[in-house]
Order: sequence, then C-alpha cells, then structure tokens
Amino acid sequence: MLLNTGNNLDIVVMDSYGQRLWRSFNLPTDMVLPQQPMTRDTKLVSALARGYLYSGFYTHFFDITNMQSLIYNNGPKISTVYWPKPYCKAWAYNTATYNNSQNGILDLKGLFVASDKFEASDLDQEVMRRLTLDYDGNLRLYSLNATVAIGRSLGWHCT
Repeated sequence: MLLNTGNNLDIVVMDSYGQRLWRSFNLPTDMVLPQQPMTRDTKLVSALARGYLYSGFYTHFFDITNMQSLIYNNGPKISTVYWPKPYCKAWAYNTATYNNSQNGILDLKGLFVASDKFEASDLDQEVMRRLTLDYDGNLRLYSLNATVAIGRSLGWHCT
C-alpha cells in the first residue's frame, strides 16, 4: 500500500487488522530504498531472524570518522565492530574519512554514493532495488526485475 505522509510517499505493509507492520521511511529500519537518504541519524538495524520484524543484533551506521560501519551488539557486555576491520586503514577500503559528509543515497541505477562507494553487478538495468542489512549481519543489495518475471513468481535476488 502507498501512503502519503506529507514529504514522502511511503510503502506500508499492514496486517489484516490495519496495523502498520513496516513503513519504508520508518527508523530504525533494516533497508534503504532508492532515493531514500541515509544520513548520520540513519541506522540500519537487522531483523532478529528471517521473517521477523523485531530488531536484531547488527547495526549499520556512519561512525565518528564519517565511515560506514557494521557492529554486532548483543546486550550491554558484547559490542564489536566487524566491518571495516578495526586494524585496517580507511584507504585500504578506498574510503574517504573526515570528509564531513555523513550522507549516502542509493540511486535508481544501483549505485550507492557515500564516503564508501559500491555498485550493483547489474548496474543500469531497469530493476527495483533495496539495500538491506540482513539478520545474519550481511549488508546486501537486492534487485527485482518485474519485466523478466512475467508469468512466473516474482522474487528479490541478491545482485
């Protein structure tokens, strides 16, 4: 269902009672959609398990040096950065640090533009995309090509 919330046109998933289960621009969320800004205030939080809407153990965010980071957090005693590797320097990841641009955006063609850059393997194709922090802690870019799936089931695949 599409919902007009003023500034954004959100995609909303509701249960049979009309309760909102998920909204595309709600925070925290586990995904970023094309043209949805990711800023210093945006945190992607994984789901607890496949098919669950409860928050899990993994978080993706811009750290204090403006680099994107992934952390594992299992309560007050266990919290660790698992990407990028803490002992590696930023330039090893081709990342610009201290650039004061804690902003990122996934464009319509599959290019994620931020201090860290990556692109979809099927860049420039006419497909829908979503960047998701999965329940296992992996940040994945999924694609959905509706034109190929005519007459069969439609499913997201990792690009």
